Amino acid sequence: MDFIKLPETEDGYNYLIIAINHMTKWPEAQPLKSKTAADVLVFFKSLCMRFGYPQVLITDQVREFCNKDMDKFCSVNGTNHRVMSASRPQSNGLTKRMNQVIKNKLQKTLEARHKEWPKFVNRVLYSICLHQPRST
Repeated sequence: MDFIKLPETEDGYNYLIIAINHMTKWPEAQPLKSKTAADVLVFFKSLCMRFGYPQVLITDQVREFCNKDMDKFCSVNGTNHRVMSASRPQSNGLTKRMNQVIKNKLQKTLEARHKEWPKFVNRVLYSICLHQPRST
């Protein structure tokens, strides 16, 4: 899981939280007005309710991901929370690459309407899923 900082919208959204299934490369994302630990936990719980509890959760060391509530939720549900070093972004390379892909596709889709990005997140995710290499 990771965040992308995007231009603030009229509705107050300025972050996109992203999660990727490392096996299937399937991305999930949600616009956020703030990046709090509570927002992250709500997003993660919604993913778990839709797709099941992952065996492993990979995140950076930021406080929004590394806190007692997230630790407790992962522990109770059998998820191993692996925290990657910020100084080694390649340790979470798939997520970092997907962040760039999503950001680039949003920019190309929006052009002059860059403050309307939350309306286009699902379209961009759909486009990414349609164009996955057949080997995945």
